[in-house]
Amino acid sequence: MRITRQQNFIVANVPDERVDEVVDVLAAIGLALDANHLRGRAVGCTGEPHCNFSVTETKQRLGRLIEHLEARFGDAISSLGLQLDGCPHACAQHWIADLGFQGTTARDADGKRVQAYDIFVRGGLGPDAQIGKALFGAFRARSSTRPWQDSSRAGSTAAAARTNRSPSSRAGRATRSSASRPGSSRSRDAYARRRNEHGAVR
Repeated sequence: MRITRQQNFIVANVPDERVDEVVDVLAAIGLALDANHLRGRAVGCTGEPHCNFSVTETKQRLGRLIEHLEARFGDAISSLGLQLDGCPHACAQHWIADLGFQGTTARDADGKRVQAYDIFVRGGLGPDAQIGKALFGAFRARSSTRPWQDSSRAGSTAAAARTNRSPSSRAGRATRSSASRPGSSRSRDAYARRRNEHGAVR
């Protein structure tokens, strides 16, 4: 068994006569081979609570985003690259995703700090490689799927992530500053304070 950098795995050297058996076993544990290809293309960093750099949870959030996108768009988003990070260090490389999320924090109506995400579109590698463009800033996690709830925005948002990238959009690259001293709660608090002082990405 081999693990890939896209967080998938390859089962190698399966005898021809046992391929169907292996496919059935994988399906029984929730790894059906006929699943939407979005699931194989999506990548999430370690996130909270296992990474001291991260300011947001990532794995379960990524799973909920995938389920929502599948329910909303079906096979139309099978070629979409979805990547989610819990901080600016970008271990999941959200900068080069069709649809990328970077964890940050925001304040709710009561002034309480809550998890949030900056959302980017049209990142990628290859001949037209570029950093993703900021679409939404400090989007609070409780409503992280709402950009697609509004039918008038749903088509344009998904299309924005899939549309052919233009080199001219490189001029709009967004930048981030990471916490001053990684690995401590103080660094995460400092990052959150700076993020709230500077406001949302525009």
